[in-house]
Amino acid sequence: MPKRKRRPNWPLRFIALALISFAVIYIGAIPWLQNFQNARDTGSTLRLFEAMQLRFAQTFFVAWVFFFGSAIGSFANVVVYRMPRGKNIASRDSACPWCQNRIKLRHNIPVFGWLMLRGRCFACRLPISSRYPIVELCFGLMFLLLYLVEITTGAANLPGIEPKSRVGIVNMVLDPQWDIIGIYLFHAFLICMLLTWSLIKFDEMKLPFKLIGFAFLITLLLPIFFPTLLPLDALELTRATQRDSQGIGNTVLTQLSGGLAGLLLSLLFGLVSGKGPALAPLLALIGAGLGWQGLIIVLFVYGILILIDRTLPGQQPNNECCNPTARNWFLLTAACLITVCTWRYLEYIPALPRFGELFGWLEATSK
Repeated sequence: MPKRKRRPNWPLRFIALALISFAVIYIGAIPWLQNFQNARDTGSTLRLFEAMQLRFAQTFFVAWVFFFGSAIGSFANVVVYRMPRGKNIASRDSACPWCQNRIKLRHNIPVFGWLMLRGRCFACRLPISSRYPIVELCFGLMFLLLYLVEITTGAANLPGIEPKSRVGIVNMVLDPQWDIIGIYLFHAFLICMLLTWSLIKFDEMKLPFKLIGFAFLITLLLPIFFPTLLPLDALELTRATQRDSQGIGNTVLTQLSGGLAGLLLSLLFGLVSGKGPALAPLLALIGAGLGWQGLIIVLFVYGILILIDRTLPGQQPNNECCNPTARNWFLLTAACLITVCTWRYLEYIPALPRFGELFGWLEATSK
């Protein structure tokens, strides 16, 4: 029996062509046009080869960050599926959910592996859910967004931290600022945990206690050893770069005040809505990771997202594609990401309280 002729994989070819075209235009065409324009206007030429090298390095680092984030998303898919079901996340390699055949390494590349397989298992040809590449894509874009907002700007998005003078993709790689890199990884970890919890809730599964404990353990311990991970302290009086010499008391106070504020607010929301403290683990983790100041801004952004979500056309009360609790968890995760990316600018909103100024006034008048 003759073998069936395989059809061209047009989606993969289109994406590959688009990426190659973008790289050629960004790395080669734009520097050449700039060099040509400069030579015509001023009679001098730029160093074309150096400009192309710089753009190639920028493209490489951006692609690497996206791939790293999508690989974390691939691991998150494993955690979301196995941990709530009591399975060991490291017991075996990734396998087809239908025939249980091991997925080959070349087919396990985040996002692109699913496209290469056309969304079907290589062995049994049964469909593989598109959720897997979507989750990997979301994690990759999240890591890339935080990288562009925090690493390349020298943490200009965060309050209480002086932006670095040498910024940019290449400068931060050639002359790494480890405090900024630590903040970036800490915030990426926080968003990863929130998104992973939301995916588990989307499956209507119970959050594993081990996963909750791991998230809080990392979130609480890291700032104790590296105080610069918290941009503001509990009283909003000192900068993070000046707090590492003041001991761990201020850091612990910041985390405890934020975590307790998250728990109390979740209980308040539960009493008002009559649905119980459904957001308790998320709000407590956000408060411990960002402090109570960041928690208030997250709730402010979350309220805006809730209003937008409720006013979208075609919303149905009994939407079966996503249960209401998971929907709120996804919106709260998005609000946390937006807050981290725009924190320095959101803190100037007049509607937000300035409790730190009140604490400073009380401290000044008590002397």
